[in-house]
Amino acid sequence: MLELNKIYNMDNMEGLKLLEDNSIDSIVTDPPYGLGKEPNATDMLQAWINSGYLEINGSGFMGKKWDSFVPQPIFWKEVYKVLKPGGHILSFFGSRTYDWGVMAMRLAGFEIRDQIIWIYGSGFPKSSNIGKAVDTFRGNKKEVVGVERGTSYKHQSKINVEQGFRPSDYYDDNIGEFKITKGNSEWEGWGTNLKPAHELIVLARKPIKENTIVKNVLKYGTGGINIDECRIGLNGESAPTGSAKRIFKSNAYTDKKIYGDNKITPITGRFPANLLLECTCDELIKEGEDKLPYEYKNKEYNVKGFINNIKPNSPSNYNDKNKKIYHTNPDCPCYILDMQSGQLKSGDNNTRTQEGTFVEHGVLGHAGDVQVSYGDSGGASRFFYQAKVSKKERNEGLTHLEPKQMDESRKEGNPGGDNPRNRGVNKTNNFHPTVKPIALMRYLVKLITPKNGICLDPFMGSGTTGIACKLEKINFIGFELENDYFNIATERLKYYSEPEEKIIKDKKIIKKEINKNNNKFI
Repeated sequence: MLELNKIYNMDNMEGLKLLEDNSIDSIVTDPPYGLGKEPNATDMLQAWINSGYLEINGSGFMGKKWDSFVPQPIFWKEVYKVLKPGGHILSFFGSRTYDWGVMAMRLAGFEIRDQIIWIYGSGFPKSSNIGKAVDTFRGNKKEVVGVERGTSYKHQSKINVEQGFRPSDYYDDNIGEFKITKGNSEWEGWGTNLKPAHELIVLARKPIKENTIVKNVLKYGTGGINIDECRIGLNGESAPTGSAKRIFKSNAYTDKKIYGDNKITPITGRFPANLLLECTCDELIKEGEDKLPYEYKNKEYNVKGFINNIKPNSPSNYNDKNKKIYHTNPDCPCYILDMQSGQLKSGDNNTRTQEGTFVEHGVLGHAGDVQVSYGDSGGASRFFYQAKVSKKERNEGLTHLEPKQMDESRKEGNPGGDNPRNRGVNKTNNFHPTVKPIALMRYLVKLITPKNGICLDPFMGSGTTGIACKLEKINFIGFELENDYFNIATERLKYYSEPEEKIIKDKKIIKKEINKNNNKFI
């Protein structure tokens, strides 16, 4: 068995062969998305069925050769050997090649249990204007419908700088004027792509070996999901779900019956969902503390129609527990979701159960007991969100390394290299192109890794999974083939050698008041 809590600079296929069978408890990884030229589907499937592998040349995202295609069944079969029965996998895939990635896992023997959607909303549209292309092809003259006066880049969001984009002095000057043109073809307004705004995470599992999940968990320690430690905050103090007591009144057909008792069923937050949101706001706003239906403070209440002895419960693990959150960036997926959903309420106190649904309680039945539950409100984004990867988080512990360009397919000095949105040609200390947020990876490793378990990341990249495991006190093993990325990952892990002191906390929320008269932040 390899030494734990280390990243190994080697081919993951060779590294997997050094691990004992059934020795890994979970796998959380961000493999290549395979965004290069897609092979013939028939040839690919035939090769996968016959041998589990098809040779694919070329390059993918940002000219990376390692991104030529998704991991193939021959790789996942090696993963299958080392994962314990019932062990889970959380693996990222791109929206274009998710089907191929999941099919490769199925052919290796894994069960597909669910899909988590991670919405980040900060992607840049890469759509070609078909209408203008048709006009150019036909030699049509484009109609000028207006002029847009250029302004400085000062009005752009600070997100550009925080994500590692290089500043430039010319942003203080006006850029000039631009003609706004409109094509004449029937294809005006048509494009080729949607704006990328989400990534998919497959939740897969190696089939259990015992005949029940209980026996498998007791024997191997794997097969379950860590629900309670991954519950999402209620934007206020957690509360009980209500009583298990059911009272059925007497009627012409049956005597009064009482089932259960007044024992309450506590909850510590919302059940983990298969939707994750990335917040891209420069700042968040906290309004005053949410108030529960009653000032509990360990008092007992005997309100007609409600259950006695209701007390506040322990806090949840994610999101703010005491205050409502307001997102401020119109491009943030949380902001967009809240605008679409409006103010929602959950867990209202007038929940009732209809009794007498069985014949023994009468044909019509009677009104049942009333359950007490916490009634909170807010936008739909309150169910889970986490901050974007800031420049500080991306480059933490790497300032002594030589900055390099992310996109190998673009030459230095090309036009547009100073554009703050052209991140591919800008140099940065952490030049890995797909760095994931530490908060996101902490959530994922905690979700599927049992206590004292070992988490494997065969595509360690810039080391975020290792950092997440370190901060969650979870043992891990990682493989990374590329020397440059291996160096980045090891240096980042060194920085987090004392997680208690260097843990990255959630982004601080700048407290501001809301002017309710004009709905502006002041």
